[in-house]
Amino acid sequence: MKTVLGLVLKDYLTLKQYLWRQIGLLVAIYVILGFVLHSMSMLPSMLTLGVMMLLLSTFSLDDQCHWNAYAISLGLSPRTLVRARYLFCYGLLIATALLSTVVSYGMEAFVIVRLTGESADDLMLAGLAGSGAILVVYLLVSAVNFPLFYKLGMEKARLAM
Repeated sequence: MKTVLGLVLKDYLTLKQYLWRQIGLLVAIYVILGFVLHSMSMLPSMLTLGVMMLLLSTFSLDDQCHWNAYAISLGLSPRTLVRARYLFCYGLLIATALLSTVVSYGMEAFVIVRLTGESADDLMLAGLAGSGAILVVYLLVSAVNFPLFYKLGMEKARLAM
């Protein structure tokens, strides 16, 4: 279990600076856009999309530096590598979806509802259903794509997608 957590930490540290810069940029853009359009409903879907694209870059980075071959030469099993990658990706997707949903609909409830006078209950229910559906779609896409990435490699799997 420590090995898996170490590999998850490796993926996080590899993407840490880029991850927070991208998420900050997406949040800034969509918060401003949300105030202009009087709806923050696109924030969870766009943040989850941004994180999903970022997670795909972890496969590219590992392919470029031949990480899998190096890790296997250190005695790590391929099963451990795959388990750690799934844990990192699914954990980050779920955390992003939950956090962005809370932030976006919290902002909608406190700011936009006060400006427009709309009911917060309808917005929250629609937002939670939409965020849940988007999360399920991205989890299914990653469940289909990740085996392709491991089997074919990143570049060939992009063609198959």
